[in-house]
Amino acid sequence: MELSPRSKSYMIPEYSLTGYLLSFLTCNLQYRYQNRGTLPPSMTIQLWFGEFIHGVMEESFLEWDLNKTKFPWNWKNQIRPIKEMIDLRLKARGL
Repeated sequence: MELSPRSKSYMIPEYSLTGYLLSFLTCNLQYRYQNRGTLPPSMTIQLWFGEFIHGVMEESFLEWDLNKTKFPWNWKNQIRPIKEMIDLRLKARGL
């Protein structure tokens, strides 16, 4: 029985430029903590919650800025559609 020679070892890169860029564009403060401040990555539920909160805040601000909607907002007519839109967006990304 003859064995084939062992293939050269392949070293997996410790970085991903695309991953770093996407992480930075999502939240530059979170990127700094995770990649430069030696903070360990969050758990899946923490990532989902952070993405959810960021999305709701961003969409709410855009809604307020464009339409000058007065506060307090109605849950059923104004807040819930934003919540559902962000939830669908996160599901589409697999979160």
